[in-house]
Amino acid sequence: MAETPSGLVDAATAARMLGVSLATLYAYVSRGVIRNAGPASDPRARWYIEADIKAWLARKQRQRRPREAARHVLDWGLPVLQTAITRIDQQQLQYRGQDAVTLARHATLEQTAALLWHADDTLDWHGAASYPRLPAGLPPLQRATVALALAPVCATHDAPIAQQQAEAIGLMHTVCHALGGHPGLPFHAALAQGWRRPEHASLLRQALVLCADHELNASTFAVRVAASTGASLAACLQAGLATLSGPRHGGLTQAVGQVINDMLDTPGPDPLGQYLAAGQALPAGLFGHPLYPDGDPRARHLLGLIAPDAAFAHVVAQLRAHLGDHPSLDLALVSLVRSVRLPLDHALRLFAMGRCAGWIAHALEQRATGQLIRPRAEFTRDSE
Repeated sequence: MAETPSGLVDAATAARMLGVSLATLYAYVSRGVIRNAGPASDPRARWYIEADIKAWLARKQRQRRPREAARHVLDWGLPVLQTAITRIDQQQLQYRGQDAVTLARHATLEQTAALLWHADDTLDWHGAASYPRLPAGLPPLQRATVALALAPVCATHDAPIAQQQAEAIGLMHTVCHALGGHPGLPFHAALAQGWRRPEHASLLRQALVLCADHELNASTFAVRVAASTGASLAACLQAGLATLSGPRHGGLTQAVGQVINDMLDTPGPDPLGQYLAAGQALPAGLFGHPLYPDGDPRARHLLGLIAPDAAFAHVVAQLRAHLGDHPSLDLALVSLVRSVRLPLDHALRLFAMGRCAGWIAHALEQRATGQLIRPRAEFTRDSE
C-alpha cells in the first residue's frame, strides 16, 4: 500500500474527519473550502490537505459558539467585513478577479489602482499634487506622513466619487515625492528616476503592483476604521502608514534585511549556525505566510526576476532549510533592493507606495457603505 504523504489524508479519512459523505467532501473541494493535492479540476483527487480540514472544523466550532468566535476574528479568524476588492484563495491573490501576478507582468501601479478603485480609463493621473517642503533627516514613512498632513483636503467623504478619485491621485503623487520619487512621471519611473536606478524601472513596477493590496491586513483595517468615521483620504493614508511602520507589519522588511546583513557579515561557511550560536533570534516573517501554505506567489514572482549574489543565495538557502518554509514577500523585497544596490529602507518605501493604491480602494469602499466600524470589547478584571 502506498504511504500517505505528510500533511495529506485520503478521501475516506477526510470525510470521516469532517463528518460528511464523500459527495459533500467533493462539494467542499469544488467550493474551495478544502483543497486537494491533485488536479484543480478533479474534486475527487486521492489526497486532501489535513490543515484545511482542521481549519474548517475549528471555524465551524467557533460559529456554534459566537462569543468564542468573536475572540478570534481579529487574529486570522473569521471574515469581519465584505469587500469586492481583493480575494486570497487557492494560493492566488486576485484584484477584482484578476490574478495579481499576471497583472504585475504588464500593468502599471496607475492601472492597478484604477482597477482596485473600480474606476474607468478616464482618470487623469497628472492630477494636482502637494509637494511641501519637508524637514531634513526624517525616515521615509515619516516624510510621507508629514507630507500628507500638509496636503489640502479637496473632497469630503460624501463628495462625488470622481472628486474623491481625483484627490486620491494627487495624494499618491504626494506620497511618491516624499518617498524620493521624481515628480511628473508614472510612479515606477518616478521612483526609478528619483532613486537613480532608471534601468530597473520595470522591476520596481512589478513590485509596486504586487504590493498594491492584500485584503484586510493590519494597515488596511486601520484605513477602513479611519474611513468609517468620515476622515479625509489623507488621514486614512496616514493611518495606513502609521500601522505599516510597525515591526510586525511593513517594518518587518527592515528586521529581515538586518538579519540577512548580519549573516552576510559573518565569516565562514555556516553563517546561520554562527548567528544562532550567538543567541540571536530569527524574526517571524522571514519565511512562510498563514494565507499561503504552499508559498507566497508575490515573493515567488519577484525572486524569479532577481539573480542574487552567491553569498546572499547561500544564506537564504540555509534559512529555508532551517525553517522549512517558503520565502516571504518581505524577504523578496529585501532581495530586490539589494540586487539593484539600493539602501535597505527602500524595501519599505516600495511596500508603502504600492499599498497606497489598495488603502485608497478600501477607504472608498468603506465610505460607500456608510458604516461606522465600532467593535465591542469584553471586560476582564485585572488579576491582583
